[in-house]
Amino acid sequence: MNTEAQLFSLFTLSPKITLFPVVHGSGDFTIELRRIMLNQKFDALAVPLPQSFQQPVEQALQNLPIAQIVYQQESYQSFSSGSEAELPTATYVPIEPCQPVITALRFALQEHLPRYFIDPEVESFEVHSAVLPDPYAVKQLASPRFAAATLPLLSSSFSPQLQYRAAGMVDRLRQMEKQHASILALCSYAEWMAIRAAYQQSLSLSQFGEETPPEADVRTALVTERSLIFMMGELPHLCAQYEIARRELEQDDNLSIDGMKQLLLETRDHYRSQQRSHSRPVTPKLLKIYLNYVRNLSLIERRLTPDLYTLVTAAQQIFSDQFAVHLAETARQYPFIGRTDEPRVTMGIDQMRTPDGQVYHTKSRLPGHPISWRT
Repeated sequence: MNTEAQLFSLFTLSPKITLFPVVHGSGDFTIELRRIMLNQKFDALAVPLPQSFQQPVEQALQNLPIAQIVYQQESYQSFSSGSEAELPTATYVPIEPCQPVITALRFALQEHLPRYFIDPEVESFEVHSAVLPDPYAVKQLASPRFAAATLPLLSSSFSPQLQYRAAGMVDRLRQMEKQHASILALCSYAEWMAIRAAYQQSLSLSQFGEETPPEADVRTALVTERSLIFMMGELPHLCAQYEIARRELEQDDNLSIDGMKQLLLETRDHYRSQQRSHSRPVTPKLLKIYLNYVRNLSLIERRLTPDLYTLVTAAQQIFSDQFAVHLAETARQYPFIGRTDEPRVTMGIDQMRTPDGQVYHTKSRLPGHPISWRT
């Protein structure tokens, strides 16, 4: 057995199940998962979403690359005092090209693989996320080494709901083992150890109290272009580049870096066309200085790839305030928006507003890295 095969055994839950953890919302992990699905042979796919979401999610997949959300209002009771009631809560699944789970489902649909949504229903979904290394590292380390490096960072104590969900997913996986010989099961890094422990300890849902599922219907909605940045794991402009590369069969292995350069060049063109004679020179030398500065700022923050705040801050300091504004606007552009006359939800920081004006507190069922919004 070679070293790569030995390392990949880290993901082996049983002779029939490969439990593969992903970083939700990461374009780099999307590419890595696609590589694994192309190189390995699986006859079924299991994803960490409730069965009630399966039909709407798979229907929304048919409309990709148009970005949508599939959401469900949770049962809630207001405990606030006074006249100001708490917002109702909704959980949602982001349907966009840079979600590894969505990419896997898309691949499975095209290859006619059976798909199973194995997460049990819960009354109030708890978001679990883990602070991990920059997903860009998976390009050099490959997923087994990346996973091995994260093991010391992962918690070995699990909340009651996470144990309940892990037991429910294990129940479904054991049922799948009776029908399939090679199962790819996806989960987040925050769920990975809980599912492994539940399988090894033979936990079952029958050992837990029953959860009451939400009564509301699962719905699908388009998202306004300007608010996509609050829904997508990557910048909307970068997400679009991943989709374009996929359609045109272009090389996309290093888009998390090359895409930033493309964003910078498009920003320069927009800046020149709109500012004309008032624009400051954006020379190749300045662009090189800018990229070096962005790299250094990212490393100071212990990142391998820059976030939007870093890109805009560097643009403001190297070029001008106006160039930084153009960069922020270009980063939010996403060309695949569908019909403009259709009603859309507006996303915000842990909130969304539906076309009828209802505002919800939101929780993503595919949460990525913890995000700090800065101004």
